[in-house]
Formats: sequence, structure tokens, C-alpha cells
Amino acid sequence: MMKFWANTKLWFQQAVDKYQRPLTRYARGILRNLEPAREVVQESFLRLWKNGEVESGNPLRIWLYRTTRNLAIDHLRKEGRMESLSENDEEQLPCPEQMPSEALEKKQASKNIMSEVDSLPAKYQEVLRLKFQEELSYKEISEVTGHSVSHVGVLLHTAILNLRQSLAQSGGRNEG
Repeated sequence: MMKFWANTKLWFQQAVDKYQRPLTRYARGILRNLEPAREVVQESFLRLWKNGEVESGNPLRIWLYRTTRNLAIDHLRKEGRMESLSENDEEQLPCPEQMPSEALEKKQASKNIMSEVDSLPAKYQEVLRLKFQEELSYKEISEVTGHSVSHVGVLLHTAILNLRQSLAQSGGRNEG
């Protein structure tokens, strides 16, 4: 274990400022509810503050995501429900230069895609969200989930193929 400066208020506040929102979004995707997600993230930061330790060679970001993931899964187990991961319903604001019709089209396309993501098995939902929503690398996803880097690649590849196929069957557009 490597001692971090978790007991210094400035360092801790910077960590909270940087990671609280993305961790809450991630936990909400697992728990499908904002309030328990906030509680799980708060517990993650509380553990960081109390312990002030992160495994040697393990970046803080990964430690926080792994801790949040484990606490969220524990929460689901306690409730007796291990459900598929779900997208938080954050609104995406259009760019100022977008026409209202373009913004509406993009919002609808995003909803269609997220609906299809929600229909995938939880293991695919999780890696898709970690990669594209949280912007973690394959290695970081591996460290968060406990899968090997190569298995993360296989999961992402399969998830994207399934998503494309599902969008094609549902008539959703697959641009890009």
C-alpha cells in the first residue's frame, strides 16, 4: 500500500472536485437510481479519506472507480437485485450553433442508441460506458472490472457489434 495525501484537505478536495461527478454518473448507471449512487460515491470518498491509502502503482482514478463499482455491486446484492446497467437520463444540451431540428434529431438518436445499449447484457453495458462515457483506457477498464485487457477488448468489440446489429434491426441510424 502506498500512502497518499488523502489527509490533506486541499488534495482531497481536488480529488472530490475532479471525480465526484463522473463517479456518480457511473454508479447511477449501475444502480439505476441517483440517490443510492450519490451514497456509494460518498462512501468511496469516505474510505479514501479514512484510509489515505491506495495500492502501490494504482492510480487514484482507478482506485476510485473500482471502489465505487464494488460498493455499487454490494448495494445491489443487499437489495437482492442484480439488474442490467442503465443510462442516467442526463440531458444533452445542443451546441449554440445547432439548429433546433438538428439538436432534436441528435437527442432522439442518442435516446435510440442508449435504449439499445440498455438492451445489451450488463457486462457489455459496463464496458461501453467505461470506454465511451467515462473515457477510460482498456487498461483502466481492466483494472476497474478485474478482466484482462484482452478480454476487455473482446467485450468491447462484441458489444459494439451487437449494438450495431441491434440498431440496424430497429431502424436506428449508425453514423460514424
